[in-house]
Amino acid sequence: MLRKIPPLSQHPNYMLVALDIDGTLLGYAIAGGTIGGLVRGYSGFGFAMSAVPIMSMGISPTIVVPSVLIHELAIGMFSLKSERGSADLSLLSWLCLGSLIGTPLGLFALSNVSDSLMRLVIASVLLISVIALWTSRFNFATLSPSLLSAAGFASGILNGASAISGPPVIITLLGSSLSPSKVRGLSIYFIAFSAAIGVGLSLVIGLQTLRGLFLALLMIPGVLVGVLSGVFAFQKLPHRHYRSIALAGLFALSVVSLMDTLPGS
Repeated sequence: MLRKIPPLSQHPNYMLVALDIDGTLLGYAIAGGTIGGLVRGYSGFGFAMSAVPIMSMGISPTIVVPSVLIHELAIGMFSLKSERGSADLSLLSWLCLGSLIGTPLGLFALSNVSDSLMRLVIASVLLISVIALWTSRFNFATLSPSLLSAAGFASGILNGASAISGPPVIITLLGSSLSPSKVRGLSIYFIAFSAAIGVGLSLVIGLQTLRGLFLALLMIPGVLVGVLSGVFAFQKLPHRHYRSIALAGLFALSVVSLMDTLPGS
């Protein structure tokens, strides 16, 4: 049975526990960081969709989500320069407005829902999101402000609750006439903004703990290797396979993470 790590605030000697390195914590940190970074570097989205379910199999989501938000922000800020000019600021502003409203609601859910239920929610959100992304045949004639704001709001709720902010926005963008490079650029800008909101608010309400920061630190080597590998793959692989490759990996991960939430797992 994997050791389930409780929230730091529930441990009487939390300063000592925060520095407790074992195979479980280190293994999940490296696996989540590497796979999440690989998916994000290739597709421009999917870091949290990959990292959070993997790490939540053995670590409390109330620790994992704030830690992953830190990396979402760091990766996003690092990627912004290379994506300059690929994101339409008029579209981005409406997406961000919705996220600004929705993220606090998601953080409230994360703070008040049990770990076991949140693991099930995260795994279910990932599976539903991948299926929706893969089967979506929406064709939006125009990306209207109301549509973009609604997509941003839904993404904001997911951002606060699970750090998985991308799916509603990505479905909306993929259903438009935007090119893959434009979709990728907008996704990177939006997810960076959403992560900044999540990190800031989680600090304000006390969800960012010493153990969470320590976990984020352990993830760094895997994240760096994964992101650089993913960017290299995006540059070398034909873009006609861009959507299928990213979603196939996320679908496999969603099935595994959902099975882990079943009784007796």
